[in-house]
Amino acid sequence: MRSVLHGILCTYLPVMIGLLAAERAVASVIHVPSEYSTIQSGIDAALAGDTVLVSQGTYSGSGNTDLDYHGKSIHVVSESGPEMCVIDCEGMSRGIAFRSGEGNDAYFAGFTIYHGEAQGIPPEDSGGGILCRSASPVIDNCRIVLCSAQGYGGGICVDMGSPVVLHTVVLLNSALTAGGGCYFTQGSPQMAYCRISNNICDAAGGGIAGGNSTWLTMSVCQVSYNAAELNGAGLYFFRSFAAISGSEVTENVSLMSGGGVYLEDSDVTLSNCRIGWNISNNSGGGIFAAGDSGLTVDTTWVFNNESSYAGAGICLDHCQSAKFETC
Repeated sequence: MRSVLHGILCTYLPVMIGLLAAERAVASVIHVPSEYSTIQSGIDAALAGDTVLVSQGTYSGSGNTDLDYHGKSIHVVSESGPEMCVIDCEGMSRGIAFRSGEGNDAYFAGFTIYHGEAQGIPPEDSGGGILCRSASPVIDNCRIVLCSAQGYGGGICVDMGSPVVLHTVVLLNSALTAGGGCYFTQGSPQMAYCRISNNICDAAGGGIAGGNSTWLTMSVCQVSYNAAELNGAGLYFFRSFAAISGSEVTENVSLMSGGGVYLEDSDVTLSNCRIGWNISNNSGGGIFAAGDSGLTVDTTWVFNNESSYAGAGICLDHCQSAKFETC
């Protein structure tokens, strides 16, 4: 009897395991709110490869804000796009945090995150809309609107991660310390086809700020109408690297230096860009480069910028190296 049972198990157990694996290989679609009442409960129910599909509407309160993937490789997407699917944080919490080592197979798309707030003890005071800490998700086709941070990154804060941000609008956000729209530190973020507009910072980097060995790649983006109380109203880089191509940095206003772009002890390349109509109340209306910086400007139009002191277009303040080609 024992030998017969052993034979049956040896014959059929691998088949059963294979069937179960094949069944799980077909990813599930989890519907919110028809199957799960909140976005977070849908996320909690999802397994690797699943999609959490969120119907149009406004989602607020517990389970719909301060979302967390908990390290899962899943897709969370709206059914009707960001105009029709809003996560309203009501000034009480951020929209979503990635803090469990998520990779590029963690996908978040099609939402407006509205009125998020990051407050409390650092580092929780950063990333009013989205926080990425040691995580690298893909954020696609989103709108981050009217979010704020007491620390860094009113709209988006990335700390030691390499996220990819695509087709996203970062609008009307604010931060006290750096990066009214976005703040990146110690990571390799990528941005493409994004608009960073009408953000403000009480210190440096009204639109985007990068610091502490960040390596930012940005292409076909618009950075406009941002303001900074100190330096770098559009783009601010300190001890960082950036490769920016096919982008516009226009109509930003800095109360100190670098109305459009500010770099200090950083290496920045601008190629096929337009830097125009920016204003600095000190130096470098269009671009300000200082210290141990390397600036490369290639096939880029720097035009109609203003400064109150020096270098309406470009100001080089003891900049280590500067290279201009086809400008």
